[in-house]
Amino acid sequence: MKFYFPEEENYREIQVEMEEEEIDVKIGRQSFKVEVSAIDARRLLVIVNHQPHLVEVLQSDSPVVYRVNGREYQLEILTEQERLSREMFGDSESEHAASEIRAPMPGLVLKILVKPGDRVTEGQPLLIMEAMKMENEIRSTVAGMIKQVKVNPQQPVEKDEVLIVLE
Repeated sequence: MKFYFPEEENYREIQVEMEEEEIDVKIGRQSFKVEVSAIDARRLLVIVNHQPHLVEVLQSDSPVVYRVNGREYQLEILTEQERLSREMFGDSESEHAASEIRAPMPGLVLKILVKPGDRVTEGQPLLIMEAMKMENEIRSTVAGMIKQVKVNPQQPVEKDEVLIVLE
């Protein structure tokens, strides 16, 4: 499985493979053999490449906050879908990001699936766009009503161009 964590302007990929009692973790060119045992509800014994570490989980929801050897760390781990969503729509949950659906990349609008006045749910397909010779469904990031469709079929669009406005 692939996961990502934000790192300045980019994302670092983490490859995780579960084996019977061990977890193989690859971050870049580094590989780690990890074993995890729960001590209690908040403390874990984590053995990384045969080195034991006592990890105290202070906050388990995102971002994860934990303490190792008296030092506190904060780590946000994203799935591939969460990373792509952030790259397409930004990492803030601002009203601007929610109310405007923008082109994630340059491409060609093939088909518009909604019209002004339509009610949509989060994740609902709004339009089909061709980019890099592939058809991509552009989905709503929030539930709401279509206020304005700013593009037409067969219209070329640039990255970050507003496609649809929701209210």
